[in-house]
Amino acid sequence: MPFAVSTSSRRVGAGVAPVRAWLALALRSLGFEVTAEQVTLLEARRGSQLAAAALQTKRLPVLVSVQLHGDDGGRTSVDIRLSDGWQSGAGRALGLSRSYAEVFAEVSG
Repeated sequence: MPFAVSTSSRRVGAGVAPVRAWLALALRSLGFEVTAEQVTLLEARRGSQLAAAALQTKRLPVLVSVQLHGDDGGRTSVDIRLSDGWQSGAGRALGLSRSYAEVFAEVSG
């Protein structure tokens, strides 16, 4: 279970397909590897625990999940979930909570 999570929702005045394509491009430009790209879902990750252990906060392990919901008016609701990417409960660097808050703010922007 992640110890750092951030969620947000936005409504965009464009259809699902162009929004998904733009978000995938934006995630890649932020250094994320897109791991799933479906019609209404995007998942991506970046960073590593090793880099975080070396205090490289720009390379903290981060997971992104984006759900897209289109409506009849051609608009899209975008639900974004950012979470830490630590693979194990043991050895978590709880002192990195502030660093995760900064990374989440950067990605959400």
